[in-house]
Amino acid sequence: MRSTFLVLIVLSFYLTTSHADHTKTPTRKATPNEIPFFIDDLDFKEMSLAISRQLKRFGAEAPQGSIQFGDDIYLKSDLIKSLKTFRRIYKIYLDCQKSSKSWCQLQFHKSILKTFNIYVPDLKPGDDRYGEEKSTFFTGYYTPEISASSVKTQTHKYEVYSRPKEDHLSTLTRLQIDFLKLLVGFGYELFYSNDLYDLYLLHIEGGGKTKFLNSFKSPQNYFLSYKGSNGQKFRFIASYMKEKGMLTDDLSIRAQRKYLEKHPEVWQDVYSSCENYIFFEPSHQPPIGSDDVSLTDNRSIATDRTLYSQKGVLTFVEARRPVEGQPTNAPNLEFKDFSRFFLDQDTGGAIKGKARADLYFGVGTYAELASHNITEKGKIFFLMSKK
Repeated sequence: MRSTFLVLIVLSFYLTTSHADHTKTPTRKATPNEIPFFIDDLDFKEMSLAISRQLKRFGAEAPQGSIQFGDDIYLKSDLIKSLKTFRRIYKIYLDCQKSSKSWCQLQFHKSILKTFNIYVPDLKPGDDRYGEEKSTFFTGYYTPEISASSVKTQTHKYEVYSRPKEDHLSTLTRLQIDFLKLLVGFGYELFYSNDLYDLYLLHIEGGGKTKFLNSFKSPQNYFLSYKGSNGQKFRFIASYMKEKGMLTDDLSIRAQRKYLEKHPEVWQDVYSSCENYIFFEPSHQPPIGSDDVSLTDNRSIATDRTLYSQKGVLTFVEARRPVEGQPTNAPNLEFKDFSRFFLDQDTGGAIKGKARADLYFGVGTYAELASHNITEKGKIFFLMSKK
């Protein structure tokens, strides 16, 4: 009877977790020589906020089923345990460091090794950066601030739209919307901005924050969250500009903006080469990630959802980032190494592969600097609390 009972338990677990509720990640357990020294360059600033937001999401819709890292299978509810355990460990470190920071960092590192299993992307021949020591490719994204006016003016004449309800309007191309003005007059204008290139960047980022002109009639500033696209093909305008000889080797945002400022006669052709168009909705909450969680500055990342479909996973990143205080569009930036804990809470159309991540830097001057200039190889690790 006892053996039959155990068989029934195992069979029940298999039936409830082996199909739609079982998620397999393309990872393997890190070898001892791959494990990094766990230190957070921001001393866990905003980490509590990121974890609280994720735990609230899990509380609203508890994760069901199982998730596999390497050969190890966990209940998805173990993600909650991992976040709570991690929060307890780093809070002990924060209390400790008031006396001896270097000793406390070592104790924190040892606690992570004792408490967590650590995984890395399982790259195979044919995968991008297979065999490379720094095998993960990182970029950055942020929440751009958009100069806004509630009414159309001579300077603020470019519309930002909410998503049209009508199919024939929601599929209009960028040419039809921005230059032929076929969406004007249907009541979907949210506000007006003064810079077409800023709006293009807003579309790339998929979210933003308004910065209304100083006026007693102006509404309060608010965030912009992604509300869908027109379903048309996306293409970076930099590739079109290079194809047409407008740019050569330097395809940076600085180079794109400089050329477009000098040549307004090419705007229609350049911007229309990207037919994709993004619609937005106003919100008083920071931009929402793909898992319906508000992103947290310097703590959220986006990965390939086809490979990492379960969000809320604790991750650790080693890479390089620009040194603070440099001009956003400086031609020769100084970089420095950094390591930091993040939560996987988002995805992106351009984020493809086992070892690929987009780091969210939030709002502000440094967020813009980092996001525009990080194209770095580094390392990523996934942490799950031991059973």
